[in-house]
Amino acid sequence: MMKRLSCLFLFLSLTAIFSSCKKDNNDWTPPRSGDYFTCLINGERFETEGSFNCSGDQFSYYPAGTAGMEESYLLFKGRICNIGKSVAIRMSGVEPFTGTLNMVESTLVDSCFPYVWLRADQFYEQLQSGTLIVEEFTPRQPNNGPFGNFEGTFEFVVSNDTLDSVIHITEGQFRFRVPNIW
Repeated sequence: MMKRLSCLFLFLSLTAIFSSCKKDNNDWTPPRSGDYFTCLINGERFETEGSFNCSGDQFSYYPAGTAGMEESYLLFKGRICNIGKSVAIRMSGVEPFTGTLNMVESTLVDSCFPYVWLRADQFYEQLQSGTLIVEEFTPRQPNNGPFGNFEGTFEFVVSNDTLDSVIHITEGQFRFRVPNIW
């Protein structure tokens, strides 16, 4: 009996040690500085990866419109360049704001249309629900001053009717330097 208890105790101890060593795929801490974009796609961690000619993190805001972009258009996204996988949030009619944006029934922007691109044949952009919380949205200081900041969190659900499939984006976090002065 004592031998069985000893074996059971040893088995439970080893199980506890090995399970505590297992790294959780979804633990993520934002960097202290610089741009970042991350989220969970159906529960799996999505982290951006750039390459020589492709930026993994992208932020564009055009308050006055330029180079063919409409006035007050904002895009921020993350992508894994070598496979083309990306998660993005696009908005039109944007004035800098802080607070909570309901992506479906927004009163803060004219429209909000996120998308998820997993592969060439898997594009999801039919918005079902979503929330964007902007904690800071500041312009660059004049006279070549420091960059501004765009930072917050998000979650949304998009679908593709052709594929009869839904994507859940959760635990989204972002921070981008804002090069614009307005």
